[in-house]
Amino acid sequence: MTTIRVIGTNHERKLRAGQARKRRDNHYLLSVAVLLSAYFYVLYLVLFA
Repeated sequence: MTTIRVIGTNHERKLRAGQARKRRDNHYLLSVAVLLSAYFYVLYLVLFA
């Protein structure tokens, strides 16, 4: 009974860690996308302004 409970909490902790890592990866991708779009915007202004 207690082992099942421990395994459950362990699994939950792993799940939570995975979700946190996924959220961090999403944040990183979002910031990269924003930087790229800003870079291309500036490039566009410089070339075609």
